[in-house]
Order: sequence, then structure tokens, then C-alpha cells
Amino acid sequence: AALMIFPVVFTFGLEPEAGPGLIFKTLPYLFAKLPGSLVLSTMFFTLFVFTALTSAIPLIEVVATNLMELKKISRRKAALLVGGATFIFGIPSAFANSSAVFPDWTAIYGMNFLKTIDNLVSIWVIPVGGLLSALFVGWVMDKKVIHDEFMVGTRLGVFYRPWRFFVRWIVPLTIFIIIIQKSGLYDFDHLLRGGR
Repeated sequence: AALMIFPVVFTFGLEPEAGPGLIFKTLPYLFAKLPGSLVLSTMFFTLFVFTALTSAIPLIEVVATNLMELKKISRRKAALLVGGATFIFGIPSAFANSSAVFPDWTAIYGMNFLKTIDNLVSIWVIPVGGLLSALFVGWVMDKKVIHDEFMVGTRLGVFYRPWRFFVRWIVPLTIFIIIIQKSGLYDFDHLLRGGR
């Protein structure tokens, strides 16, 4: 998509914003300038919806499968429950730019609701989840179970020891540094610049 979008953005001399601004502000403006804009924009946004839905299916599948195993319910019911909950929790993000729904949000937090949730997830939830996963696999799980899982269907058993070292030491340390850097608690960039 970027191979198509960015040349058009630069041709019209527009600011190449990232994220929702590019999709929902810049592209409608561009489509309005092109011949057959109604057909093009309808096709693009229809395909965009299907792309978003097909990208969400694997995320829903993981939760639905766990729900099926834990609660002993059918796949259809689990998928409807998870999909419905995802839809309901997504409604506030759909109205993120609405001053009627979130009148004081931007004034208080300095960004809209969607950007706030995006920052929360990208700075805290995903890195902390990765850190806890690495710590669990490296320090809590049984070594034999990990070794057996690593060796299933592979001829790369020689990499098990280096992999285990990385999972126990390098990965948690790296993720911890990323969390500290992204949260603004400490700026590691000055170390790369020679302490200046």
C-alpha cells in the first residue's frame, strides 16, 4: 500500500503523516483530486476494511481457542463472544477524534483517546508482555520441556544453548532498556553519542 500511497502524497505536495491521519485525512483529499474518485475511494476503503478484518482474525483466534478449551464452548460461540467484545472495546477508539464523546481528553492528556491507547499498548503492554514471557521461558519453565520443544522438527539443535542464553539474559535486558527509553525515564541515546 505504501508503494502506491507515498508517490501520490509527494506528487500532490502533501505532508506524509503516519497512521490514521494518512488513511482518513490525506487519502480522501487525494481521491477527490483524481478522476473517478468515488469509485476509487469506495474500492480502496472496502478493501481496507477487509484487510483490517482479515488481520484481526488471527488475534481473535488465539483468545477464542483458549476460551473453547477453558469454558468448553463451541468455536462459533467463542468467536462471537470474542469478536463482540473486541467490537465493543473498539467503539471508543472509533470516536477518538470526536469532541462530543471525549470533550476534555486531548486537553488533559495532550493526545486523542486512540493515540493514548496506542501509546499505552506500544510503550507498556507489548514490551512488558515480551519481558514477562522471556523471564518465564528463561527462568520458570522446566528446562527439559523447553529443550524438547526446541528440538521438535529441527536440525538446528546446536543453537539451543545460545538461544537459551539470549532468552535468559540478552532479551530481558534489551526489552527492559526499550521500556525505560520509550517511557522517557532515561535517554540511552546519549550513550550512543559518546555521553554528550
